[in-house]
Amino acid sequence: IIAGSVSDDEAKKRYPQGWKAPKPYIRIVPQPQ
Repeated sequence: IIAGSVSDDEAKKRYPQGWKAPKPYIRIVPQPQ
């Protein structure tokens, strides 16, 4: 889960593979290997 304090631009840099956002305030990334 990406914290709400992280902007979308910063999240795109950290998680280039993207994320799922079932709600605007919840961003879920895949579990690391």
